[in-house]
Amino acid sequence: MAEMGFTQEMKMQQALSPQLYQSMEILQMSLMDLQQLVKQELSSNPTLEVVQPEADAQIEVETGTVDTEKFDAEMAALGDDWQEGSSVVSSGDTEEKYQFMMDTLSEGPSLQEQLMEQLIMLDLNSQERAIAELLIGNIDDEGYLQLDLEEMMDRPDFPIDLFEQVLSVVQSFEPAGIGARDLKECLLLQLERSDERESEAYQLVQLHLDCLGRNKLEEIASLMGLTLARVIELADRVGRLDPKPGLKLSPGEVEVVTPEIFIEKVEGVYRVRSNRKPYPKLFLNQRYLELLKAKSTPAETKAYIREKLAKSRLMIQSIDQRLSMIERIAGELITLQYDYFERGVTGLKPLNMKRIAEILEV
Repeated sequence: MAEMGFTQEMKMQQALSPQLYQSMEILQMSLMDLQQLVKQELSSNPTLEVVQPEADAQIEVETGTVDTEKFDAEMAALGDDWQEGSSVVSSGDTEEKYQFMMDTLSEGPSLQEQLMEQLIMLDLNSQERAIAELLIGNIDDEGYLQLDLEEMMDRPDFPIDLFEQVLSVVQSFEPAGIGARDLKECLLLQLERSDERESEAYQLVQLHLDCLGRNKLEEIASLMGLTLARVIELADRVGRLDPKPGLKLSPGEVEVVTPEIFIEKVEGVYRVRSNRKPYPKLFLNQRYLELLKAKSTPAETKAYIREKLAKSRLMIQSIDQRLSMIERIAGELITLQYDYFERGVTGLKPLNMKRIAEILEV
């Protein structure tokens, strides 16, 4: 009997499409696990990009049904629809009260305080320490040095060569890339920390960062004497570096359970509002969409891009479906447990996941 059950389960898994199977997995994940999954996919898939939501972003999202039949369409037909994200509208007082509560929680040490903690551990003389403190005080929240060392050349007490030496010390602090004077130096510092100073990725950043920023991959391939596929791999490596390392040491927040929906009563009617704020805004990398359409792109490179784009699109669809499903579940809970919302615990009715699944026909 046990063997029969196992066989049936295997057949059911085989019958599920990859999209449906991942959607089910993502639906059952905690928000923290989902965020970790997205982080892992971003680190391994160059066709997937993210724009982190702004701190003051509005958080109600309109959700709708997702047409799963379109998933098997030609990848070259992918347009800008997947880059637009969900539409966002005002969220009301409920979210403002929640945000106020979050703002009242204590924060951790600032970026400068954490850098000073690393400085204390070093054996520096008074002059070197004074320079280090000056440098740390001029590092912005993103980790960049906002101080022109050339302007300090007129100060006899602080020789410019000593500034450079102490800056190298500060740039050895965690996280890698801190104290850089521009984006190129920031990326190079991170590659050096990973023992990649002699790597092709280091050469790409050092000599061709401007071309990379303008998506001139074929020109880079010609200049470096590499295949386009190899340049794509290098661009992926560079893309996984952190352009804003200082944010890693931004004041820590007290860990709290983040609500994925808000329920409020408006003119006697309970309304469900989806919280899009904790979800990263994912979209397809335009660079790879263009390479896929380019006639000059080798077939093997196009195959690689199609595979990665399929995974990216699947991730985006699955998260959209999760948001839609959570909103539907919340709506049904309001209907089924209306007495609970009106009277409290005394109005709570027995309910299980099977019943919800039957109602939602999933």
